[in-house]
Amino acid sequence: MRLRGGLQLAFTYKLLLMAAGVVSLPWKHEAARFTLDNEKRFVTVVYNATNAARHAFKLASVVLASGAYSRVCPLRQYIEAPYVTFADTQIFLFDVETDDIGAFLNAIQATTQFQSSIVVAVNDDPLRKLGESALRRHLEQWRRNALFYAFLADRWTEVISARSGFRIMEVKFVEGGGRTVEDGDRDLQGLGFRSTSMPWAHYYRLGDCSGDGTSCASHSGYLHDYMQLLSRRDRETLLQNWGLNLHVDSES
Repeated sequence: MRLRGGLQLAFTYKLLLMAAGVVSLPWKHEAARFTLDNEKRFVTVVYNATNAARHAFKLASVVLASGAYSRVCPLRQYIEAPYVTFADTQIFLFDVETDDIGAFLNAIQATTQFQSSIVVAVNDDPLRKLGESALRRHLEQWRRNALFYAFLADRWTEVISARSGFRIMEVKFVEGGGRTVEDGDRDLQGLGFRSTSMPWAHYYRLGDCSGDGTSCASHSGYLHDYMQLLSRRDRETLLQNWGLNLHVDSES
């Protein structure tokens, strides 16, 4: 078989990358292997661009041939009527040449369970890394809560996004376990979180008050946190005495 011009260069380029170990498997097989090795048996493949539909059906067929259940869904239909269950894993095919990564991130944040989503960059280049660049640019402004996996060009990553920032970390696999994700600590590099499983203080609590119960320096509790969240959402500044820094009559 003879190849000419740019096609021959592209074919030779891919062979060199595979020989150098930069790419090991086609992304379709990487995605299928990842889902199966991590015991994900119900897979919904979501695509956006029309030219990505063929990739979606090919991936679904690879997953199906590997022993899992699979189905294909356009992104718009997925957002309008998400027919997913807690057991489902969603694979979002992000075409780096035509798609807006933001549409997939919004779908992940709005309709899926954490760590049940996988973003796969299609038509990505291991050297240019267009998929990771687009993801980083959007996450800088996005600042929403999300946790998902992503296959970007030539590597598996775990993406954590929060109001305080984001991290894209390379996934560690169990030695000899194929693509089984290794459990363990994650280096968040200073990314801050507040646990929602920790008990809240009293409904509202004042502290460091003056002798007559006024001019309290500290405020805590569920209601205080709730009002602070509202102030950030509405871009307003609430005064410390927004109605609950009450005078306490010691004789009552």
